[in-house]
This record gives sequence, structure tokens and C-alpha cells, in this order.
Amino acid sequence: MRQIAHLVAEWFWLVGQFAVDTRTAERGIRKLISQHLGGSVILYMEEQLLPTSVTPEWFEYPESVLVLLKLGLLNIKPWKVLTGEQLLAYNSRYAQKQIVPFAIRLDNDDIVCWSLKHDKKLVLWDETEMGFKSDEVYKDVWAWLTVATQDMIDFHS
Repeated sequence: MRQIAHLVAEWFWLVGQFAVDTRTAERGIRKLISQHLGGSVILYMEEQLLPTSVTPEWFEYPESVLVLLKLGLLNIKPWKVLTGEQLLAYNSRYAQKQIVPFAIRLDNDDIVCWSLKHDKKLVLWDETEMGFKSDEVYKDVWAWLTVATQDMIDFHS
């Protein structure tokens, strides 16, 4: 348990570095993960993502998603990163919309997804209106995680 607490503390320090240099911070997280977690985690992670047989040709998971999975940062209430069967179900629901789901907000109908319309970037999708919510676009997963972390703080305050 102490090792996990140390890992989380290092992760939060690295998150602070993202605003300065995303690539350096991401490399640091990958190194940190490889030091603390074994290769068996990779097999588990691949089972949690959409298989390439069901993803659109234009889509490829960024490394940052693998980092989130390796760290176990899936439940950032009110957000939840979609994995496994739940991810497959959401992907089937939206297959014709040219989006790939990533996370859902549990207290409303918002979904964060990659969108072909938005140059393959993460965007906020309002499920009730079946459209993009004010075209909120995140430059990458780390930008969304920053917003999700603030949402978590607000949600639990």
C-alpha cells in the first residue's frame, strides 16, 4: 500500500509538470510505471480497450490512455473512464457518429470522446442532445484529466 501511495504522490508531482512540458512528464510517468508495475499489466490493459477490429480507421489510442490504465485512474468521480464491456456498449451505440467514447460523467449525460469532426481530439458530447456540447475540445487526455480532477474536487466539496 505504501508503494501505491508513493506512486500516486509522484504522479501528482508529474501532473504539475504537464503545463510546462507534456512530453517530458509523459516519459516520466512511463518510466515510473515501468519501475513500479510489471509487464503483465499491459495484457490486462489491452483487454480494457477497444480492439482494433471495432475502432474506426482514423483512430488510435494515445499513449496517455495506457498511462491512465496502468495507474488505475479510471474512477475520477464524477467521471469514469470507460473500459471493457461498458466501453464496447457505448462504442456500439455511437458507431455511426464518428466518435470513440472515452469517459462518462456519472451525474449527467456528458461523454468525453475522440471525434473525427474535431481533428481526432477529445471533445465533450451531450448524450441527451446527441451532439457536441459547445464544441468543448481538449488538446489531449492530460488536458481533460486536469478538468476532470477539478470536477472531482468540486464534486466532493
